[in-house]
Amino acid sequence: MQKTKLSRLTMVIILVLSVFALIQIYNTNQKIEGAKAQELELTRQLKEIQSANAALKAQVQSANDPKTKENIARTRLGLILPGEIVYKEN
Repeated sequence: MQKTKLSRLTMVIILVLSVFALIQIYNTNQKIEGAKAQELELTRQLKEIQSANAALKAQVQSANDPKTKENIARTRLGLILPGEIVYKEN
């Protein structure tokens, strides 16, 4: 009878430990899935920022072009070259 009680107690302990282990595994898997989703979102944001950065670099490079500078001076600032005449329509 003593062996039966001991074996039942052993079985209960094993069952409790198994349930505890399964719960821990489930929680860990949930954390992993959350981390994977966060990684995907951060990767998407990184690509978006890299694309915007590339566009800004292209703008900076084109701003150093003399034709671009002239175009900005004419369109935004209304400047003209010496000897040019400006005609305005009413």
